[in-house]
Amino acid sequence: MQALQAQIEDGGLFDAIVVIEPVVFTPDAFKLLYGSREAMSQAIMESDPLSVGASRRKATFASRKAAHDELRRKAFYKSWDPRAFGLYMEHGFKDVEDGARALVCPPLTEAWMYRGAGSSFGTYAALTEIKCPVLVISGQDSAWTSPSYAADGKSGLYVDPD
Repeated sequence: MQALQAQIEDGGLFDAIVVIEPVVFTPDAFKLLYGSREAMSQAIMESDPLSVGASRRKATFASRKAAHDELRRKAFYKSWDPRAFGLYMEHGFKDVEDGARALVCPPLTEAWMYRGAGSSFGTYAALTEIKCPVLVISGQDSAWTSPSYAADGKSGLYVDPD
């Protein structure tokens, strides 16, 4: 999201941008999550559900197998393509002491990224101001990133995972 906002503010900053599941909410996503801009502003100031959830995420697992087994049981990860889940297990974690695995992106860092999503309210509408190519990569059933980005002419390319 920050790269998109920076390009909107300074159109010559990047020659091209690649974003993976950018936290840029469409108006429909805002309504689904918050109901209104006023409710969104209040939630972000108090207890935004996305940032609260991220901040509570378990950061360290006893082993690779423990991380794999625990996460694969969660509904969110059950829907992931096995290849994507395998890549996440390999690159989304790092080895720490005693054979444990820790998230590369600490939960509080992820929470702050979601907190910043509140400032993306106007970003979606301004995406047409970006003149460089933008590659948007997301999951097939993403609630937050969709082919509408491309259909609306808001990005250079939308990649269908199939």
